[in-house]
Amino acid sequence: MKKDDFIKSLIFKHILIVNDYKEIIDMLDSDENPCSLFLELLESTLKADKNFFAIDDTITNKTLTILNYYRFNDENKNYLSKTNEYISKINKVSRKIGLEKEEVINSYIEKQADLRCLEIDTKHELLYLLRNDMIIYQSLLEGSINQQSIYLIEEATTYFLNSCKEIYEDEVIVENTCKLLTSKKSNSNKKENHLRKVLIKEMNNFKK
Repeated sequence: MKKDDFIKSLIFKHILIVNDYKEIIDMLDSDENPCSLFLELLESTLKADKNFFAIDDTITNKTLTILNYYRFNDENKNYLSKTNEYISKINKVSRKIGLEKEEVINSYIEKQADLRCLEIDTKHELLYLLRNDMIIYQSLLEGSINQQSIYLIEEATTYFLNSCKEIYEDEVIVENTCKLLTSKKSNSNKKENHLRKVLIKEMNNFKK
């Protein structure tokens, strides 16, 4: 997976989960070309993680509402073909029904659990993790993290490693990941402590 698409997908998923569609449109309006920006982030997410749009109807409805908002705006007629294409792709992923839809959701949760080496029981648990991925990534860029997010550092690092190792071509991210993993105190969870040691070793390998 390309690093650029992966990072843009982190941004897009965070924005979609945290905000309602009006807030997202307001955020995008600060850009010179909001429709183009939204389509760019959406395109990367479809490439990196298309089944994200199957996990929850709220996610799908927000995305389609924003696409239609731009589609029916004359200023964006140059993007009409691409907008229609993405609407079709999202509908293809999300508009499954009954057992077929349940299978897609369960498969997505299982895949995410494997990528994160974490047990995930419900889509709501997964949405919480997806929402925080961008926060963790930002923390790795800055080298600091709030106490509410520090407990997710192992899970997110595992996910990043298994999804897009190219992220760790950035020496700053490698150093900050080591720093944050090392700063987290050991606890009674042997599995978590072992995973932290494995991840620190992995980060040290990137330094060589």
